[in-house]
Amino acid sequence: MATATIIDTIQNVRTLAYTHDSAVAKGDVIVVNGQVLIAVNDADANAENVYAYQGKAEFPKEANLAVSPGEICYWDESAGVMTKTQGGNTRAGTCIEASAASDTTLLVLLEPNRTKIRKVSVTVAAGTTAGSSAADTALVGAEVIGIYPTGNQDQLVDNVAVNADGSITVTLAAAATADNTFSVACLSV
Repeated sequence: MATATIIDTIQNVRTLAYTHDSAVAKGDVIVVNGQVLIAVNDADANAENVYAYQGKAEFPKEANLAVSPGEICYWDESAGVMTKTQGGNTRAGTCIEASAASDTTLLVLLEPNRTKIRKVSVTVAAGTTAGSSAADTALVGAEVIGIYPTGNQDQLVDNVAVNADGSITVTLAAAATADNTFSVACLSV
């Protein structure tokens, strides 16, 4: 597993607790729910550990790649390096110190991933008071941040909920007289 070194002061580093299904060593880089994390300590598989998700860190860098301060950096999980290539990689943060093509490491301000807003379609069928989207593990624990009708809406929305399987349920105040269709905006965590 590729490793990174946290080089920021403790006041600037933000952490979270997570139980990973594989053993990790201090500095190991993992990706969880679209967020690049660095293990703060060693931990066995299925043991809770602390991971940094924000702060300055030094990462291995893609070979022959020059990176300028301010450029967005992405973690290539399969190669175990930081890159400027977005496709297929996870946004990690911003380069904060120039790195020449000959350098093997890159200083990045690791940032929380705030680009995890998903739009989910939900239909409440005629004659019913509730409808749900398909289960989506990426939305488990998500927060509903908005809802709007995408077609007919003949009843008031009483509740919008994220279920344990990641499906979204829209409940109306009364039974729909025709299909009511909605788009629900969710912020996944």
